[in-house]
Amino acid sequence: MREIKFRGKSIVEPEWAYGYYYKTGRFGMICHDKNTLKTTVNIETVGQYTGIDTENGIEIYEGDIIKGYVYKYDEYGLDCSIIDFKSDVFYEQGRFCVRGSDEETYDLKDLYEDGNNEKIEILGNIYANPELLERAN
Repeated sequence: MREIKFRGKSIVEPEWAYGYYYKTGRFGMICHDKNTLKTTVNIETVGQYTGIDTENGIEIYEGDIIKGYVYKYDEYGLDCSIIDFKSDVFYEQGRFCVRGSDEETYDLKDLYEDGNNEKIEILGNIYANPELLERAN
């Protein structure tokens, strides 16, 4: 079972807060443990921990921009192609996902279970580095 925790950008300090999350009015609060230190965060920057880490042990959060590749098999599981991705991590239909270069949506958990976490690199996040997702026309 994965740990349920969040991160959000502090509205007071230029840093991220990690821990339990709850919403209060127009702001969000991150509690570093259940009863003590609380940080007010910009609610639009709050992202949930996916339960997946990179090979180096860095936690992947909703809103991170990651790159890597995934093996895509045909309907018979015989023919395999490699699909690159550079995508933000987003939550869709009850799962954390990334979008491949083929514009398909892939479940991040499936990538991890296929042994691809050593191929995943965190480039930044959509709040500090949105330019990383700009596509050439």
